Amino acid sequence: MDSHTVFVTVANGTHFLQWEYQHESLLEASAEWLQRGTYNGYATGAFVVDAAGKITKE
Repeated sequence: MDSHTVFVTVANGTHFLQWEYQHESLLEASAEWLQRGTYNGYATGAFVVDAAGKITKE
């Protein structure tokens, strides 16, 4: 994994995530990445966002 790479898996998300009920997860992840270069405070790692919106680092 690159030294500055984050992977985020959103439960029940498809290629149309921007129009689904979990779209806030995508918007928040994108905004933080563009503003700070992090996701949930981390610059690297893999994360899962469950159907309730809870973020877990793998």
